[in-house]
This record gives sequence, C-alpha cells and structure tokens, in this order.
Amino acid sequence: MTSPNFISPTDIRDYAKVRGWVTVPDAIRDRLFVLNHPEFKYRQIIVPMDADRPDYADAVRIVIDGLSEVEGRPFRTVESSLLEAGSDTLRFGVSTMRVLEDGLPLSYAVSAIEGAEKALRAAACSEVQKQPFHPKMKRTEAQKLIEAAQMRHTESGSFVIKIACPVDAVVDEEEPLLRAPFIRRAMLGMSDAVHDLINSLEADTLGSLVERAKKAGESSLSANLCEGLLAFQDQDLKANLDFSVSWSARLEMPPVSHLKKTRIQWDYFPRIEQVCKALKPTQVSKEQEAIAIVDELKGELGPENQREGEVILALFVEEEIIKAKVNLAVNHHRIAHEAYGKGKAYVRVTGLLHPGNQPRKLTDIKNFSLL
Repeated sequence: MTSPNFISPTDIRDYAKVRGWVTVPDAIRDRLFVLNHPEFKYRQIIVPMDADRPDYADAVRIVIDGLSEVEGRPFRTVESSLLEAGSDTLRFGVSTMRVLEDGLPLSYAVSAIEGAEKALRAAACSEVQKQPFHPKMKRTEAQKLIEAAQMRHTESGSFVIKIACPVDAVVDEEEPLLRAPFIRRAMLGMSDAVHDLINSLEADTLGSLVERAKKAGESSLSANLCEGLLAFQDQDLKANLDFSVSWSARLEMPPVSHLKKTRIQWDYFPRIEQVCKALKPTQVSKEQEAIAIVDELKGELGPENQREGEVILALFVEEEIIKAKVNLAVNHHRIAHEAYGKGKAYVRVTGLLHPGNQPRKLTDIKNFSLL
C-alpha cells in the first residue's frame, strides 16, 4: 500500500469536487477540508489541510475507504486515482483473441512501450505546430514531456500500459494565465486525434479525414501518432488496443467525448497504416552512406557452404535510427557476422535506401566495411 502522506490535501479536495462533492467554507478556519455530497447526506469527507499533522495518514485512509464504498471501486484503485490527481493519465490496454496465460511476447511489449512514447512525442509536437508529419520530434516541449511522464503500476484485466503525464511539467511563461497548461492541451489533441481516426474509419470517411489532416494547423492527427498506435499491431496475436485518458483533478474536466474509452480493433490497423502512409511526405530512393550496427543476422548457406543473404541493420541517419534490411553477398555477410560477434561493433555502409515502413530496403551496396 502507498503511504497516504504522498497524497496531498488539495488533490483530495479537487478529486472530490470533480465528482460532485461541495466544500464547507467555514471548516477552513479550523484548517480542515470538509466536503458534503447532495446524494450522500450522511457522508462527509474530512481531511486536515496540513499534511504534517500526526493524524493526517489515518484521515486519508478513512477518506479513501469512504470514497471506495460510495464509488463502488476498490481501495487501491481510488488510492491510485488520488496519487495521479495532478496528471493526465493515458491507458493503452491490450486484449487479444488468443489465450495468453503466460503474458505477452517480450518483443511485443517493448514495441508497444516505444509506440506509446512516439505517440506522446507526436502529441506534444502537434500542440506546438499541427502538421501531418513531424520529421524529427526533437522539440523541447516533447522532450520535457517524455522526461516528466511516469510509467504507473499496471492494472488487472487486460495488459495495460499506464503513463501519468504531470500537467505542470511543461511551463510556457508566455501562456495566458487562464489557458489550459501545455500538457493538458497536448493530451486533448491526442484524444481528439484518436477519436477522429476511429470514428472516420468506422464511418468510412478516412479520405476527408486525411485531407483535413494534411492542412497544417487543422488537425492533431499526424503520421507520427499513427506510427505510435501501429506499434501495438500484431496480426498473429490479433491484438486490440483500448485507448483512454484519466484527466487530472486539478483542472476542469474536458467534454464528455474525452471521457470514454476508444477501442482500436485488430482489423483496424491496416487502415491506420494506410492513413499513416498518406500523411507522410512523398519519399524517393536515395543513396545513403551511414554508420550502422548489425541488429539481426539472417541469411542461408550458399553453394560453397558460406552464409549469405538478409541482414537487418540499424542505420544512424541524421540523429535518427532507421531499421533497414539488406541482402549481402558472402564477403559482406562475413563482415556483418564479425561485427555482430564483437558485441554489435559499427560498420560503414553505402547503398540505395528505399522509402517505406521499417525495416526499409537497402540495395545496390557499394561499400560494407567494419569500423
């Protein structure tokens, strides 16, 4: 159980007010937050305003126990909500059509977490400047959001990636006082984009959605956000994704449309992939020289019992890591094997890098050498 001292008095007050509890102003003279609810006439929330009082922890436990009973939610769930009162908390819930008694594949879990980070970065970049594709996603606001975001305890039921984003983590001194904080606006933008995407997909109006998103400043939907969602795709698992946000109690609740869960069914992902491609700028194949590491060794034994064929590289291109697959002849495959055996040593490669989803194709190799 979490220490009640980590839950602040004002967060308890704000959490309760959002749920219809009304403060009793006269109690403030006695350094107490006292709240009543019109539907629960014989219930009160009473919590000291000073968290250093010796009876504070006991008072918080009593409050949580009472809220748990009237809300019909477990003690730990209410406690978790109070701890996250200062954050907009994202939930990426994964469910599958298969019975997974031993959990999800580790590779899928890693990809999903990376996708969640990409979606957060995309939301921050779109709040600064709405455009269909963000080439770098290196903005200061996006980096601050990622650094402040916290992975929270998972929940019962399906597999849930739960990320709390403190609403005061990114401060813009030039923001008007009455305007919502940056992170709240970014989370609202992400919520809008996901809802619009799924609603348009189900209504078969993706064409008009893409046209609107291509106009800079018109939509928070971007190819980068789509890529974040696509990280949860797995056709073998037939994985569904449930997206939802629990909004910080410190700020006014958003419209009801942002309070519901959105399900992305496993068969929706190919359509989202089409939207992602449509929002990306047209790319052409170009010769690329890059430093790389050998990520995966594949290939088969050739006629002379020497290995050749496919290798997956991680290319370092303009501060970005791009996965690429390449078919290597025997001499180059030998170098790749040596680099991989040395703990993924660096290689220098020159070839024609083709556009598309990762791993992208790398052909016409002119140089492949160990550094």
